[in-house]
Amino acid sequence: MEREIAGLIGNSKIGAAISLGRPWNAMLPALFLIIGSLFSGTSLHLSQLLVACASLVLVYMGGAAVNDIYDFKIDKLNMPYRPLQKENISIAEAKIIAGFYYTASMISSLMVSPAFFLAIFSILLISIIYSVPPFSFKNRSLKGNAVLSIGSVAIPLLSGAILSGRVPGATELGIFSLLTLSFFFINTSKDFKDVTGDKAFGKRTAVIAYGSAILLLVFAGDVLFLTTYILIYVLYVNSLLFLLASLVFVSLLFTQFYALYTHPNNQKTAEKAWGYERIAMLLLTVVLLISLLL
Repeated sequence: MEREIAGLIGNSKIGAAISLGRPWNAMLPALFLIIGSLFSGTSLHLSQLLVACASLVLVYMGGAAVNDIYDFKIDKLNMPYRPLQKENISIAEAKIIAGFYYTASMISSLMVSPAFFLAIFSILLISIIYSVPPFSFKNRSLKGNAVLSIGSVAIPLLSGAILSGRVPGATELGIFSLLTLSFFFINTSKDFKDVTGDKAFGKRTAVIAYGSAILLLVFAGDVLFLTTYILIYVLYVNSLLFLLASLVFVSLLFTQFYALYTHPNNQKTAEKAWGYERIAMLLLTVVLLISLLL
């Protein structure tokens, strides 16, 4: 999917700066912020919500840029179509762009509230821990997937709930935890497409550490997603349309698990499967958001 998006954006400096931050991936944290507020009975003003979402997108884009900087050599093999690898921008320019995204996210978060500033700062720290030596959690098996899920799912959900003016109760916290775990398990599949480059540079991702056995976690994530959405249907939404849409998109997750299970060493299959998994997770999140709004 990223290959196609890179082709659409083009090779201009502005396009490269946008592509470097992967804003299409930043949509999920912003959606989770809104969902977190809806679970707790939102009292957010539209302007406050938009600024909070923009802040989340910007901090994610800063983290994505930093990750690309420190994965420059590996991505020459794994993702040669990325702007740094195509030399549309230099590493020095990428550092400036990452700094701009981080700074803009910090300033905009202060416009929301001091508590939200701390949440955004926490996500910034997580992105540093994930990518930058000597931490480089992305090279430490499941630790990288864990911190990504916390920064992309758990913190946005909790931030949305708290910004709405109410501390989430036990049921909401349970749903938030299940959603975070679902994403954690499924996200372990993203490293199948990068095995060649990761092995060449000694990167110890979960797939390299555990091999095809990691597919057990991917399958567990699909099952957990299905379980979570059934619970949301029973406890919150009670809409047959929501349940049917959820079953359709969760089925897409299961089909991609099967594709990986049957062709675990095929890079093209893994790249396509990860793209479809991300689309399915995005659609499931949109379905949940719409159902909570109605």
